[in-house]
Amino acid sequence: MSTEIKLEKATIDTIPLLYSLNKEMAEREGQSTLFTAKIEDYKKIILVDFVDAFFILLKDEIVGFIITQKKVATYLGNFTLYVEDIYLKNNFQYLFSEIIQLIQNEIAEKNIRIEIRLLTTEGYKIQEINKIGFEKITKWNIFRS
Repeated sequence: MSTEIKLEKATIDTIPLLYSLNKEMAEREGQSTLFTAKIEDYKKIILVDFVDAFFILLKDEIVGFIITQKKVATYLGNFTLYVEDIYLKNNFQYLFSEIIQLIQNEIAEKNIRIEIRLLTTEGYKIQEINKIGFEKITKWNIFRS
C-alpha cells in the first residue's frame, strides 16, 4: 500500500468541502436530482457519534472522501461498519482497493464486519476487493421509503 495515501477526519470546519464533494459524486453518478441536502443538514448528520467522515489524501491532495456509520449486526452480536459513501475523483479510482484496505486497517475495529454498497462499479477494480476478503452479496432485497 502506498504510504502517500492517508485518511484525514472531517471536522465541522471542513463540512462545506465534504458537501461539495458529495454533490460532485451525485452528479457523476447521474443522481443529482436526488441530492437535496443542504450544508446545514450535513452539520447535523455528519460527525454525530455513530457517523464518521474522512477525506482521502494522496500526497496531501484531497482526491475523495468516505462516510461511514456503525450498524448493528444481530446475527454476529457485533457491529458492521457500513460505508455509506466512498468517492474517488476521476483519475483516482485506481486507488479503490487501497482505500478499502485503509478502511479495514484504520477505521474498522477488530472483528467488525465491513459492508460497502456501490451504485456503480465503473472505474473501480472490484476483483481487487474480492482478493482481500470481500464478497458480493446478492441474496438481499433492499427496500427504501
